[in-house]
Amino acid sequence: MQDKIGLKVLGPVFYRRKFKWCERCIANVVLGISSNYFIFRSLILIQKEDANKFYMKKIGIILLVGILISCNKEKVKLGIEMSVGDKHATEASITIGSMGQLGRMKFLVDDEVVAVDEAGNHQMNFYYRKMEMEMGSMRYDSDYPEATQFSRLLHTQLGFLFNQPIKGIVKRNGATRITEDFKKWEGYANMDPKVAKSLEESFSHRNIVLPADEIQEGDSWNAEMDRESNGMLMHMKMTYTLKSVSSEEIKITLKGEMSTKSGMSATGTIEGEMVLDGKSHYTKSVKMDFLMKAQGQTIPMNVLMSTTKIKD
Repeated sequence: MQDKIGLKVLGPVFYRRKFKWCERCIANVVLGISSNYFIFRSLILIQKEDANKFYMKKIGIILLVGILISCNKEKVKLGIEMSVGDKHATEASITIGSMGQLGRMKFLVDDEVVAVDEAGNHQMNFYYRKMEMEMGSMRYDSDYPEATQFSRLLHTQLGFLFNQPIKGIVKRNGATRITEDFKKWEGYANMDPKVAKSLEESFSHRNIVLPADEIQEGDSWNAEMDRESNGMLMHMKMTYTLKSVSSEEIKITLKGEMSTKSGMSATGTIEGEMVLDGKSHYTKSVKMDFLMKAQGQTIPMNVLMSTTKIKD
């Protein structure tokens, strides 16, 4: 009799304790324990519940955990921060047409930080180290300028650029421009003005303009810019999305449209990805795929760029 009475007394106590244990379980789920763990442990207490109510609770918990995870995304303030003396080597390649049938170009450019002010403006020296170009049967290699007549002709315009410091500025927000006055350089008179402008504009593609506010993974920002190349003024509308952030690198996807404002009429689309250094936020790599439409033709173009820090 005592045993039976004991069971009757202990029974409600046991279930009350069990119910309190379930409340603690739910609280732990809200703090971040996975929904699958909660569902498994909760099955002990819901044997008499209606199945529809159970599934509604399960969906609610999954949504709650998803909201908590999204709220815990860390925000980051993007901005280039380098030190005086930092040096980098950049290899870039441009492929025009399917498999490069319309042309290929390769560049090797070094850079060095010579000064940084309080506003985060980096005074830079850029150096053209090497250039290769292939357009059908015409080829140019800056290391072998006398190889062909075309090579010799092109080198008379470009030769004075190599291994000479080209002054520029890289701002904290990534905006990059050349401040060097090429007109004072010996040999500039031999250069086609369109080629000179194209070379100057090429440096502005090294970095993108970073957002002013803090952002988190999944956030996007827009930018519009004009770029001049070989006499054509291109207007570009870009959308950048923060894909991932780690201590090693920051990945950003990019997508946009472009159209000419002067010169040959052309339109096109751009897609790609950019990787920034996780510490300095300076560009580590770029991959861009262009699809241009001009004069009834569709012309694909691919740009690849890789930057590594030079260790003394």
